[in-house]
Amino acid sequence: MPEEELQPREERTALRLLDRTVAAVSWLTLLALVILSVARHGFGWTLPWLWVNTWLVPVLTAAAVGYLTNYLAIWLLFRPYTKHGPFWGVIPRNQPRLAKSLGKTIPERLLPPAELAQTITELAGAFLRNPEILARVRRTVGEAVSTNGQAIAAFLVPYASRSLKVVLDDQLRGEKIARLVAFCAEQYLSKPENRAKVAEGILTELRRNVPQLTSFLRSSLRPAAIAYLDQRFGMMLAMFGGADAVVDGILNHLDWSSIEQLIAERLSTAETLELFADKVGSLAMRLREHLQTAEAQQALDRFIDEHTPQFEKTIADYLQEKLPGMLGELFDNGGLWNAIAGKLLPYLQKLIEQELAVHSDEVIARLDLPGRIERAVNGLDPAEAHSLVNQVSGRELTLLQVLGYFLGAIAGFLMIFAG
Repeated sequence: MPEEELQPREERTALRLLDRTVAAVSWLTLLALVILSVARHGFGWTLPWLWVNTWLVPVLTAAAVGYLTNYLAIWLLFRPYTKHGPFWGVIPRNQPRLAKSLGKTIPERLLPPAELAQTITELAGAFLRNPEILARVRRTVGEAVSTNGQAIAAFLVPYASRSLKVVLDDQLRGEKIARLVAFCAEQYLSKPENRAKVAEGILTELRRNVPQLTSFLRSSLRPAAIAYLDQRFGMMLAMFGGADAVVDGILNHLDWSSIEQLIAERLSTAETLELFADKVGSLAMRLREHLQTAEAQQALDRFIDEHTPQFEKTIADYLQEKLPGMLGELFDNGGLWNAIAGKLLPYLQKLIEQELAVHSDEVIARLDLPGRIERAVNGLDPAEAHSLVNQVSGRELTLLQVLGYFLGAIAGFLMIFAG
């Protein structure tokens, strides 16, 4: 144990030993004084040594009175802890008045409201500036989101779904869709290069699906050709097995690979691109004009109303599945926390400091320091209060008792010299 910790303990031990020694001498002196008084007045016996009567007895008596008076005064401060007839410790008897006085004095003298409010403001600012606090908040929020992601999603999804429904009901209307299409047609498709891009996209997709397109063309030609030939040349073609056999023969005779290649080539020419680009522009204009009609807008509204529940369900299912991961990514994003530290916390710190400065009196009033101190002191058991006082100033009280002994001895000497 360090020397600086040993020294106070050694001092306390020496002081306690001195106190016990002085107490024993004082009580023995008092007992001896009683015995001498009885012997002198009852039996006429006195000490044979004059110096004992003249010097020792008065000095020891004054010293004992000085010690025992201080000891008794300190003892009577707390004991008895409860009322026993007229006897009651000074502090237990006056505990309510003492509590009220301490409740008033401590805040005024030791904790001035202005300084306390300033300290609270500074602590709040330091708390918000502490990077370790932000790191712990980030870690705690991340753990909470990771552990309770599904529950958080289940809580948020209904609100998100209702918000989406409000947006859909407000924005996804036939009139607004018509304005959007008109805007796109005027701002985007009115430019030749943009129409060419759209046409090129359509043609690219068609070229990618030429085999399917050729197969569709072949399957679509057969019933149309059979119906036409059967209507115009049914009797004549009966001798050849009917229109079915003739059409199947013709279709099987055609080189569909060459037809497929020809279609792909035609879809790649500049003339086809120009044709499609013109058609895109004209179709966009026709669509815009059509959507301006009340009939088209009403049809759009009916379509939207019919499919909105399914759309909302799809969105809700998607959010329920993806939202926990999205939240985890959001709160694990360093950019978010950098933004909080750089933008939100300084603003929050300034706001708190301003509010504390404006409402400092109210804050201090809500702390109710006088009331808290008064209730705390009133709530102390007298024995507990005595123990607390001994912990804080027991050494000083013991020293006061010992000093009473020596001051009493000095007073005894002075009385002898004065007499």
